[in-house]
Amino acid sequence: LSWLKSVFLGEINIGRVHITASDPVPMTSSSETNFVQLGEILQKRQKEKVLVSSFHINAGAKVLGLHAETIRAALLSVGCNFWPGQEIDSLTLPQSLSEQWTIMLQYSHFFAPFFAKSHPHWCEWLDPGLHE
Repeated sequence: LSWLKSVFLGEINIGRVHITASDPVPMTSSSETNFVQLGEILQKRQKEKVLVSSFHINAGAKVLGLHAETIRAALLSVGCNFWPGQEIDSLTLPQSLSEQWTIMLQYSHFFAPFFAKSHPHWCEWLDPGLHE
């Protein structure tokens, strides 16, 4: 809680944050709820709301050893949604490879279709709901 307090007081800059919500997911009583199905529904709705910025693309390009435009073109080809009307090129990528991977993995489910034939297990890991 002290960390959240520091954020709200402006003592910690967390950059820009995109917060969105989907329509509610109706539930029955806990004895009737299929929690596996509920989790799948929630994950699907979360993935639908993901927006990717140039910051995310640059992190992906760095860890995958590709040009940012290659990443952007791949994302466009699978219907990725991008930050509306703004870019955040001013943010500096962290030097830590682990942190760069963390940024890239925020939108990695978009890459699942590219692995469907060559690496089906990766495809399933990146986006379990892809083949439903």
